[in-house]
Amino acid sequence: MAVEKTDHDLNLSELFDDDEFERQIREEADFGMNEISSEIIDLHGGDGRTILEVGCGTGLLLARMADTFPEHQFHGLEPIGPGFDTFTDPLEKILGSSETIELIRAGAEDFETECRFDLIYSVNVFEHLEDWRRGIENCVSHLSPGGRIVFVCPNYDFPYESHFSIPIIWNKKVTRRVFRKKIDRYHEKVGNEGPWQSLNFIKASEIKRYAKLHGYKVSFDRSIFGRMLERLTTQESFSQRHGLLATIGKLAIRLGLAGVFNALPQFLQPYMKVTISKPVRS
Repeated sequence: MAVEKTDHDLNLSELFDDDEFERQIREEADFGMNEISSEIIDLHGGDGRTILEVGCGTGLLLARMADTFPEHQFHGLEPIGPGFDTFTDPLEKILGSSETIELIRAGAEDFETECRFDLIYSVNVFEHLEDWRRGIENCVSHLSPGGRIVFVCPNYDFPYESHFSIPIIWNKKVTRRVFRKKIDRYHEKVGNEGPWQSLNFIKASEIKRYAKLHGYKVSFDRSIFGRMLERLTTQESFSQRHGLLATIGKLAIRLGLAGVFNALPQFLQPYMKVTISKPVRS
């Protein structure tokens, strides 16, 4: 689905002093629209579906969604965790005056509402949950019959940490020790250590095991890898953040290898798009 800019995009420039961060926020919203819009279009049951975004951040993606699909009701979940304080003012200004979006100030693991959702989606948030398993469990408990969760995030089966653009050396603790200086420079820039501390190193293999244990249906859209490669050639901020990986990705596209990467097993892909639902009992 083509991305359409809204009044919220125009106002965003007034909320950030850092042009690079503003561009990153816009690009992430573009990416979210492209990945999630089709999920909303595919909802069954006509108009009036109830949709929740987990970790709506600045609120830009959620506001775009509500503008694009006014026939549905949107809710946003955002606790503003450590390291994400810069989201507070934009979130209040973008969603504060909305009469159509309900904002829930809680985390995925412990939010409570009487609403049941036909779709719960999340973009680059599940890797920051304190307990992603409890987050999935709580989200599943808030699904309507036939509802589903769709989230996209890094896959830490693949040894690469995308926020800091560093390889993973054995585990989080060892990686922190090896790349201490680079990680510390990033924390100095943002003013706190929240970004690294919040990472849970979620893995596709662990999601599969968890879903099987709890009797959930789970699927992975492996074509997301090709779309992530395309981002490296179309989104300037995204490409700059990933250095060597961006160079490799651009070369792969020039050589026509995107389709080959899509065929790789999920554990060899650095990014994942996951759909989880409960089987419909007859």
